Amino acid sequence: MAGYEIVLKRSAIGDLDGLRKYDASQIADAMEKHLARQPTRESKSRIKRLRGISNPDYRLRVGDHRVFYNVETLTGLRTALTS
Repeated sequence: MAGYEIVLKRSAIGDLDGLRKYDASQIADAMEKHLARQPTRESKSRIKRLRGISNPDYRLRVGDHRVFYNVETLTGLRTALTS
């Protein structure tokens, strides 16, 4: 499996830039580890599919932070944003 490409929105980049370097590094590592390979694989505490919401589709928990993202399966392209 080749994996997925992670594409950040400008607002997500701004959000990451506003965090402490340690937190931003933890989030970037978690996105690379979990989202680049199996972004739709749900787990009990880390990745959750959001129900009843059309945008975003999933949530990745990284410590006190959450990454909300969509998966475009036809193109293998994903956009991720933090909040």
